[in-house]
Amino acid sequence: MTEKKPVVLVTAIGTAAATTVVAELAKTDSYRVVGTDIFNPWEVVTAQEVDDFRRVPPAVGDEERFLRHILELCRECGVNYYFATIDEEVANISRHKEEFEDLGVKLCVPNREAVELCHDKSKFAQWCEERFPSMSIKRVKTLEEAACASYPLFLKPAFGRASIGCRVIGSFDELIVEVSDEQLSQDIVLQEYVEGDVVTVDVVRSAKTGQFKAVPRLETQRNGNGCGVAVELFYDENLIDLCRSVAEGLGLDGVVNMEFFKTDDGYKMIEVNPRLSAGIAFSCLAGADLVGDALRIADGEPLKLDTVRFGTRFAKRYEAYELDWGHANGQES
Repeated sequence: MTEKKPVVLVTAIGTAAATTVVAELAKTDSYRVVGTDIFNPWEVVTAQEVDDFRRVPPAVGDEERFLRHILELCRECGVNYYFATIDEEVANISRHKEEFEDLGVKLCVPNREAVELCHDKSKFAQWCEERFPSMSIKRVKTLEEAACASYPLFLKPAFGRASIGCRVIGSFDELIVEVSDEQLSQDIVLQEYVEGDVVTVDVVRSAKTGQFKAVPRLETQRNGNGCGVAVELFYDENLIDLCRSVAEGLGLDGVVNMEFFKTDDGYKMIEVNPRLSAGIAFSCLAGADLVGDALRIADGEPLKLDTVRFGTRFAKRYEAYELDWGHANGQES
Protein backbone atom coordinates (compact mmCIF):
# COMPACT_ATOMS: atom_id res chain seq x y z
CA MET A 1 0.00 0.00 0.00
CA THR A 2 1.35 3.42 -0.99
CA GLU A 3 2.05 5.65 2.00
CA LYS A 4 -0.12 8.76 2.05
CA LYS A 5 1.87 11.94 1.43
CA PRO A 6 1.60 14.87 3.86
CA VAL A 7 -0.53 17.69 2.46
CA VAL A 8 1.02 21.16 2.12
CA LEU A 9 -1.10 24.26 1.54
CA VAL A 10 0.60 27.07 -0.38
CA THR A 11 -1.44 30.25 -0.80
CA ALA A 12 -1.10 33.12 -3.30
CA ILE A 13 0.68 30.84 -5.76
CA GLY A 14 0.77 33.59 -8.36
CA THR A 15 3.48 35.33 -6.33
CA ALA A 16 7.21 34.83 -6.80
CA ALA A 17 7.83 33.43 -3.32
CA ALA A 18 4.96 30.95 -3.42
CA THR A 19 5.96 29.79 -6.92
CA THR A 20 9.38 28.93 -5.52
CA VAL A 21 7.84 27.07 -2.57
CA VAL A 22 5.77 24.94 -4.96
CA ALA A 23 8.81 24.23 -7.14
CA GLU A 24 10.98 23.25 -4.15
CA LEU A 25 8.29 20.96 -2.74
CA ALA A 26 7.87 19.32 -6.15
CA LYS A 27 11.59 18.44 -6.24
CA THR A 28 11.19 16.25 -3.16
CA ASP A 29 8.15 14.33 -4.49
CA SER A 30 7.27 13.88 -0.81
CA TYR A 31 4.17 16.06 -0.50
CA ARG A 32 0.72 16.57 -1.95
CA VAL A 33 0.47 20.30 -2.66
CA VAL A 34 -2.77 22.27 -2.50
CA GLY A 35 -2.38 25.71 -4.07
CA THR A 36 -4.69 28.70 -3.80
CA ASP A 37 -5.02 32.11 -5.37
CA ILE A 38 -7.63 34.86 -5.78
CA PHE A 39 -7.59 34.38 -9.56
CA ASN A 40 -8.90 31.63 -11.80
CA PRO A 41 -6.58 28.68 -12.50
CA TRP A 42 -6.30 29.64 -16.17
CA GLU A 43 -4.82 32.97 -15.03
CA VAL A 44 -2.15 31.50 -12.72
CA VAL A 45 0.66 29.45 -14.29
CA THR A 46 1.63 27.76 -11.02
CA ALA A 47 -1.89 26.29 -10.81
CA GLN A 48 -0.64 23.71 -13.34
CA GLU A 49 2.09 22.61 -10.94
CA VAL A 50 0.06 21.76 -7.83
CA ASP A 51 -1.95 18.62 -7.08
CA ASP A 52 -5.11 20.54 -6.24
CA PHE A 53 -6.04 24.17 -6.89
CA ARG A 54 -8.65 26.20 -5.00
CA ARG A 55 -9.75 29.76 -5.60
CA VAL A 56 -10.05 31.72 -2.34
CA PRO A 57 -11.11 35.20 -1.20
CA PRO A 58 -8.41 37.86 -0.78
CA ALA A 59 -6.23 37.67 2.32
CA VAL A 60 -6.27 41.48 2.47
CA GLY A 61 -9.43 43.33 3.44
CA ASP A 62 -11.88 41.00 5.18
CA GLU A 63 -9.32 39.04 7.19
CA GLU A 64 -11.93 37.20 9.25
CA ARG A 65 -13.67 35.89 6.11
CA PHE A 66 -10.34 34.73 4.70
CA LEU A 67 -9.39 33.03 7.95
CA ARG A 68 -12.65 31.08 8.19
CA HIS A 69 -12.42 30.07 4.53
CA ILE A 70 -8.84 28.84 4.87
CA LEU A 71 -9.57 26.94 8.10
CA GLU A 72 -12.40 25.12 6.34
CA LEU A 73 -10.13 24.38 3.38
CA CYS A 74 -7.51 22.93 5.75
CA ARG A 75 -10.16 20.74 7.33
CA GLU A 76 -11.53 19.60 3.98
CA CYS A 77 -8.16 18.83 2.40
CA GLY A 78 -6.46 17.37 5.49
CA VAL A 79 -3.68 19.95 5.39
CA ASN A 80 -0.57 19.21 7.47
CA TYR A 81 1.61 22.25 6.64
CA TYR A 82 0.72 25.79 5.54
CA PHE A 83 3.01 28.25 3.71
CA ALA A 84 1.87 31.87 3.40
CA THR A 85 3.82 34.71 1.74
CA ILE A 86 1.47 37.73 1.82
CA ASP A 87 2.37 40.03 4.74
CA GLU A 88 -1.19 40.58 5.97
CA GLU A 89 -1.97 36.87 5.68
CA VAL A 90 1.14 35.89 7.64
CA ALA A 91 0.19 38.33 10.41
CA ASN A 92 -3.39 37.06 10.41
CA ILE A 93 -2.68 33.34 10.63
CA SER A 94 0.15 33.75 13.14
CA ARG A 95 -2.42 35.22 15.57
CA HIS A 96 -4.56 32.09 15.16
CA LYS A 97 -1.87 29.42 15.37
CA GLU A 98 -3.79 27.39 17.94
CA GLU A 99 -6.86 27.11 15.69
CA PHE A 100 -4.70 25.62 12.95
CA GLU A 101 -2.91 23.33 15.39
CA ASP A 102 -6.29 22.03 16.56
CA LEU A 103 -6.80 20.85 12.96
CA GLY A 104 -3.35 19.27 12.83
CA VAL A 105 -1.92 22.09 10.68
CA LYS A 106 1.64 23.32 11.27
CA LEU A 107 2.26 26.91 10.16
CA CYS A 108 5.44 27.42 8.12
CA VAL A 109 5.65 31.09 9.08
CA PRO A 110 7.74 32.79 11.80
CA ASN A 111 6.64 33.03 15.42
CA ARG A 112 3.86 35.47 16.22
CA GLU A 113 6.01 37.84 18.33
CA ALA A 114 8.52 38.38 15.52
CA VAL A 115 5.79 38.70 12.90
CA GLU A 116 3.83 41.33 14.81
CA LEU A 117 6.89 43.46 15.56
CA CYS A 118 8.26 43.36 12.01
CA HIS A 119 4.88 43.76 10.33
CA ASP A 120 4.44 47.13 12.09
CA LYS A 121 7.26 49.14 10.50
CA SER A 122 6.83 52.00 12.97
CA LYS A 123 7.29 49.74 15.99
CA PHE A 124 10.15 47.93 14.30
CA ALA A 125 11.95 51.20 13.51
CA GLN A 126 11.68 52.18 17.18
CA TRP A 127 12.88 48.72 18.27
CA CYS A 128 15.85 48.97 15.92
CA GLU A 129 16.78 52.42 17.27
CA GLU A 130 16.78 51.06 20.81
CA ARG A 131 18.57 47.76 20.11
CA PHE A 132 20.84 48.61 17.19
CA PRO A 133 21.31 52.40 17.04
CA SER A 134 24.40 52.24 14.81
CA MET A 135 22.52 50.61 11.95
CA SER A 136 19.10 52.24 12.42
CA ILE A 137 17.87 54.94 10.05
CA LYS A 138 16.92 58.09 11.94
CA ARG A 139 13.19 58.74 12.12
CA VAL A 140 11.40 62.07 11.95
CA LYS A 141 8.65 61.64 14.51
CA THR A 142 6.66 64.90 14.39
CA LEU A 143 5.89 67.72 11.99
CA GLU A 144 7.83 70.01 14.32
CA GLU A 145 10.92 67.86 13.73
CA ALA A 146 10.11 67.69 10.01
CA ALA A 147 10.08 71.49 9.75
CA CYS A 148 13.74 71.57 10.81
CA ALA A 149 14.84 68.40 9.00
CA SER A 150 17.14 68.16 6.00
CA TYR A 151 15.37 67.03 2.84
CA PRO A 152 14.74 64.79 1.01
CA LEU A 153 13.13 62.38 3.48
CA PHE A 154 11.68 58.94 2.82
CA LEU A 155 8.08 58.05 3.66
CA LYS A 156 6.55 54.57 3.91
CA PRO A 157 3.32 53.17 5.37
CA ALA A 158 3.65 51.52 8.78
CA PHE A 159 1.74 48.56 7.36
CA GLY A 160 2.69 47.98 3.76
CA ARG A 161 4.28 45.63 1.25
CA ALA A 162 5.86 45.58 -2.20
CA SER A 163 6.96 49.23 -1.83
CA ILE A 164 3.33 50.36 -2.20
CA GLY A 165 2.99 53.93 -0.90
CA CYS A 166 6.73 54.40 -0.43
CA ARG A 167 8.12 57.64 -1.81
CA VAL A 168 10.68 60.39 -1.48
CA ILE A 169 9.47 63.66 0.09
CA GLY A 170 11.32 66.64 -1.32
CA SER A 171 10.27 69.43 1.04
CA PHE A 172 8.32 70.29 4.17
CA ASP A 173 5.63 71.98 2.08
CA GLU A 174 5.16 68.73 0.17
CA LEU A 175 4.94 66.77 3.42
CA ILE A 176 2.28 68.84 5.21
CA VAL A 177 -0.11 68.60 2.26
CA GLU A 178 -0.72 64.92 3.02
CA VAL A 179 0.68 63.99 6.44
CA SER A 180 -0.48 64.92 9.95
CA ASP A 181 1.20 64.47 13.34
CA GLU A 182 -1.32 61.73 14.14
CA GLN A 183 -0.33 59.81 11.00
CA LEU A 184 3.35 60.13 11.85
CA SER A 185 2.70 58.54 15.24
CA GLN A 186 0.53 55.68 13.92
CA ASP A 187 0.32 55.09 10.18
CA ILE A 188 3.43 56.57 8.57
CA VAL A 189 7.17 56.06 9.00
CA LEU A 190 9.22 59.10 7.99
CA GLN A 191 13.00 58.65 7.91
CA GLU A 192 16.17 60.23 6.65
CA TYR A 193 16.76 59.53 2.99
CA VAL A 194 19.63 57.06 2.71
CA GLU A 195 21.51 56.23 -0.46
CA GLY A 196 23.38 52.99 -0.86
CA ASP A 197 23.35 49.56 -2.45
CA VAL A 198 20.35 47.44 -1.47
CA VAL A 199 21.34 44.21 0.24
CA THR A 200 18.77 41.61 1.22
CA VAL A 201 19.43 38.59 3.42
CA ASP A 202 17.37 35.42 3.72
CA VAL A 203 17.66 34.47 7.40
CA VAL A 204 16.73 31.24 9.18
CA ARG A 205 16.75 30.62 12.93
CA SER A 206 15.41 27.74 14.97
CA ALA A 207 14.43 28.87 18.44
CA LYS A 208 14.50 25.24 19.59
CA THR A 209 18.06 24.41 18.51
CA GLY A 210 19.54 27.91 18.21
CA GLN A 211 20.75 27.09 14.69
CA PHE A 212 21.11 30.06 12.36
CA LYS A 213 21.67 30.62 8.63
CA ALA A 214 22.01 33.77 6.54
CA VAL A 215 22.29 34.16 2.76
CA PRO A 216 23.08 37.77 1.69
CA ARG A 217 22.65 39.05 -1.83
CA LEU A 218 23.35 42.38 -3.48
CA GLU A 219 20.47 43.56 -5.66
CA THR A 220 22.04 44.95 -8.82
CA GLN A 221 18.63 45.53 -10.46
CA ARG A 222 15.22 46.01 -8.80
CA ASN A 223 11.75 46.36 -10.27
CA GLY A 224 9.16 48.98 -9.31
CA ASN A 225 7.83 46.80 -6.47
CA GLY A 226 11.21 46.63 -4.80
CA CYS A 227 11.92 43.08 -5.92
CA GLY A 228 15.45 42.21 -7.01
CA VAL A 229 15.55 40.87 -10.57
CA ALA A 230 19.35 40.65 -10.86
CA VAL A 231 21.47 39.76 -7.83
CA GLU A 232 24.88 38.64 -6.66
CA LEU A 233 25.23 36.40 -3.61
CA PHE A 234 28.14 37.26 -1.34
CA TYR A 235 29.60 36.35 2.04
CA ASP A 236 30.15 39.08 4.61
CA GLU A 237 30.84 37.85 8.13
CA ASN A 238 30.08 41.25 9.66
CA LEU A 239 26.67 41.41 7.98
CA ILE A 240 25.88 37.83 8.94
CA ASP A 241 26.75 38.60 12.57
CA LEU A 242 24.42 41.62 12.45
CA CYS A 243 21.62 39.42 11.11
CA ARG A 244 22.28 36.86 13.85
CA SER A 245 21.98 39.56 16.51
CA VAL A 246 18.72 40.84 15.04
CA ALA A 247 17.30 37.31 14.78
CA GLU A 248 18.21 36.56 18.39
CA GLY A 249 16.77 39.89 19.52
CA LEU A 250 13.50 39.03 17.80
CA GLY A 251 13.47 35.54 19.30
CA LEU A 252 13.03 34.44 15.70
CA ASP A 253 11.71 30.97 14.98
CA GLY A 254 11.37 30.63 11.22
CA VAL A 255 12.51 32.10 7.90
CA VAL A 256 12.49 35.87 7.25
CA ASN A 257 14.10 38.40 4.95
CA MET A 258 16.19 41.32 6.22
CA GLU A 259 16.85 44.36 4.04
CA PHE A 260 19.74 46.82 4.37
CA PHE A 261 21.41 49.74 2.65
CA LYS A 262 25.14 49.24 2.29
CA THR A 263 26.60 52.73 2.85
CA ASP A 264 29.99 54.32 3.49
CA ASP A 265 28.93 54.39 7.14
CA GLY A 266 28.18 50.66 7.29
CA TYR A 267 24.96 48.70 6.93
CA LYS A 268 21.69 50.52 7.67
CA MET A 269 18.62 48.39 8.32
CA ILE A 270 15.61 49.10 6.15
CA GLU A 271 13.22 46.48 7.57
CA VAL A 272 12.60 42.83 8.27
CA ASN A 273 9.98 41.10 6.14
CA PRO A 274 8.52 38.36 8.39
CA ARG A 275 8.03 35.90 5.54
CA LEU A 276 9.79 34.19 2.67
CA SER A 277 11.22 36.77 0.29
CA ALA A 278 10.22 37.32 -3.32
CA GLY A 279 13.84 36.49 -4.18
CA ILE A 280 13.97 33.21 -2.27
CA ALA A 281 14.56 31.42 -5.58
CA PHE A 282 18.06 32.92 -5.75
CA SER A 283 19.03 31.48 -2.37
CA CYS A 284 17.51 28.11 -3.25
CA LEU A 285 19.38 27.98 -6.57
CA ALA A 286 22.61 28.68 -4.69
CA GLY A 287 22.04 25.70 -2.38
CA ALA A 288 20.08 27.01 0.61
CA ASP A 289 17.15 24.72 1.46
CA LEU A 290 14.95 27.46 2.94
CA VAL A 291 11.65 25.71 2.18
CA GLY A 292 12.92 22.56 3.84
CA ASP A 293 14.12 24.66 6.78
CA ALA A 294 10.63 26.11 7.28
CA LEU A 295 9.22 22.57 7.35
CA ARG A 296 11.89 21.36 9.77
CA ILE A 297 11.26 24.29 12.13
CA ALA A 298 7.52 23.56 12.02
CA ASP A 299 8.30 19.94 12.96
CA GLY A 300 10.75 20.95 15.70
CA GLU A 301 13.55 19.17 13.85
CA PRO A 302 17.19 20.34 13.57
CA LEU A 303 18.20 22.27 10.46
CA LYS A 304 20.46 20.59 7.93
CA LEU A 305 23.80 21.99 6.83
CA ASP A 306 23.69 23.76 3.45
CA THR A 307 26.53 24.35 1.01
CA VAL A 308 25.74 27.78 -0.42
CA ARG A 309 27.56 28.95 -3.55
CA PHE A 310 28.48 32.49 -2.60
CA GLY A 311 29.81 34.66 -5.41
CA THR A 312 27.16 33.45 -7.86
CA ARG A 313 24.97 35.78 -9.93
CA PHE A 314 21.33 35.23 -10.83
CA ALA A 315 18.61 37.08 -12.75
CA LYS A 316 14.90 36.63 -13.48
CA ARG A 317 12.95 37.03 -16.69
CA TYR A 318 9.32 36.90 -17.75
CA GLU A 319 8.11 33.86 -19.66
CA ALA A 320 4.86 33.02 -21.46
CA TYR A 321 2.87 29.80 -20.99
CA GLU A 322 -0.17 28.33 -22.68
CA LEU A 323 -2.72 27.23 -20.10
CA ASP A 324 -5.22 24.41 -20.59
CA TRP A 325 -8.23 25.64 -18.62
CA GLY A 326 -9.51 28.17 -21.18
CA HIS A 327 -11.02 25.59 -23.53
CA ALA A 328 -12.31 23.40 -20.69
CA ASN A 329 -14.15 26.35 -19.16
CA GLY A 330 -15.60 27.75 -22.37
CA GLN A 331 -13.14 30.64 -22.42
CA GLU A 332 -12.28 30.48 -26.13
CA SER A 333 -12.30 33.78 -27.97
